[in-house]
Amino acid sequence: AKKADKKLVASNKAFLDQHRLALLAVWAVFILFNYVFGFSNIRISDIVSTLPR
Repeated sequence: AKKADKKLVASNKAFLDQHRLALLAVWAVFILFNYVFGFSNIRISDIVSTLPR
């Protein structure tokens, strides 16, 4: 049972690492878009307000 637990933790950690990488990629793209298109006048609150509640 302990071996299975360790394997589960390892797979969860791998998943989290992949997820973190994906989030960083999205964040990097977001910053790049801001830089390239000069979206500095668009505030985070404006973006959030467009999201469905």
